Amino acid sequence: MTGWASWQPWLIGGIAAALILWYVYRALFADRARGRPRCLRCAQPFTAEQGLVCTECGWSASTRSDLLRPRRHWGKATLGLLILFFAAIFVRIQAEGGNPLVVVPDRVLAWSLRIDPSSTAGRGPVSREIQRRLIERSGNDIDTSSLVGYSLEAVLSGDSNCPPGSESWFERYGGLAQDLRDVFVLPRSAAARRLAMIPPRVRIRVPVNWPDDEPVPADLAIRDLWATGTEAVIELHWADAPEATPLESIGYRNLASMQRRHHFLLPPTESWPASSVLEIRTRTRPMPEKTVIQIEAGMSARSLGAGQATGSFTPSMPTRHSIVHPDDNPRKLAPWPGDEITDRAIAAVFADGLHRWPEAVRPYASRFDIRVLDDPRYQGVLFGLLVEIVERKPDGDERVRRRMRIWTPGGSNPVGDGRSAGWTISEEDIESLAGAFDPAGDSQWMMRIRGDEGLARRAIAILENGGSAANADRWWMGMVERPLVTRTVGSDRRPFVRMWFEPDGVKRPESTPDASRN
Repeated sequence: MTGWASWQPWLIGGIAAALILWYVYRALFADRARGRPRCLRCAQPFTAEQGLVCTECGWSASTRSDLLRPRRHWGKATLGLLILFFAAIFVRIQAEGGNPLVVVPDRVLAWSLRIDPSSTAGRGPVSREIQRRLIERSGNDIDTSSLVGYSLEAVLSGDSNCPPGSESWFERYGGLAQDLRDVFVLPRSAAARRLAMIPPRVRIRVPVNWPDDEPVPADLAIRDLWATGTEAVIELHWADAPEATPLESIGYRNLASMQRRHHFLLPPTESWPASSVLEIRTRTRPMPEKTVIQIEAGMSARSLGAGQATGSFTPSMPTRHSIVHPDDNPRKLAPWPGDEITDRAIAAVFADGLHRWPEAVRPYASRFDIRVLDDPRYQGVLFGLLVEIVERKPDGDERVRRRMRIWTPGGSNPVGDGRSAGWTISEEDIESLAGAFDPAGDSQWMMRIRGDEGLARRAIAILENGGSAANADRWWMGMVERPLVTRTVGSDRRPFVRMWFEPDGVKRPESTPDASRN
């Protein structure tokens, strides 16, 4: 609240407090004897011959002077003070926007986390109030550290219904735990190490319907409590076959500015075990502190060229994740060649071309704007785009130097109030791509975008989340070529921080791609 609204509760409360205090004062000091002896219990007047015992109620005075003391109305005074106490609480609550938790002591508030209503965002009303206090007191080390301590113990303990690391734990304690990790706990402190022991939450999503005999597109999202600047390798196994080759092995860094999902393929459902339970194994190692500080501060690409994480990985406690078996649905999609307008739209998606940060470890990134396909004319069309950067040598020989795979549904806002796309980690020949930025080079460089049915089918899963998958009946089968646009980013600009990476190093593009592969 601002302006008059912020002062109104205090002004009204101040007037009310003054009236109540006046009432309490009169209850304790206003009923004076004024020289006339009387009973302090019932106010019966005393005569000179009466002595010290009240003939009305039997009250007995110790001395004659007791009969001249003011009568104290303790009941009225207590009632007034109680009213004042609850009025002060009410005013404080109103001044803080009507939140009753503002008057709860820190220790009690932290204990109350165990009864905080669960939320998919990981933050109930108790967690939000603790977050507010932590931010408000961030300049007071003593107050903040005590509240951090209470909160940390509550988060690490969980409760009987929400053991640490469980899905229910993340829904109740996850938001506050992330606050503590990101802001209020020193990265290499004992508290940070205790938080890092909580297993990460890994969610894997597959389509509701998918043919039994085709590889199943899946995407993986992770929420970790590791110290910022941690690299990890995540491996997926069937719980029924823990010693088999991993179904997927992917590298992860918790330094990216945006939390993106990793897209991959699971085997066809006809080969899944009956339980459909995945065992998730993680191994972690820290990045050098200097590199973490540079990335968080947005330092230059030159500074980020060194200092990559080295050393062995430390295994974490494995967790399990049950995935819902998709129903068999051999959906047929009609190929659609598009037209000149579509070809121009596809080319416009990649108008920004290829960017380069000269001093970065992975210096290249392709920029694309999938919103170009947010057009009613593409309603029901699925786009699976195999995007290749091709070098054509003077003798006519062509070599693919970079390849990425993208899929998205077309049409006007096909997924609720926004658009979504999936893409895999790009394959690239880093050394050869430097030639695309050489003005003296004799090769021609182009970008080739081809439609692929296998990739287009993955967009069905995106539409299922918005409830409009039934409307998809076509896939774009065209091909577009355009000259490669290149742009060198200044050394003062922060390079793209990649959240997902190949544990064994960057993959090179194959000469003959299987577009549906990961």
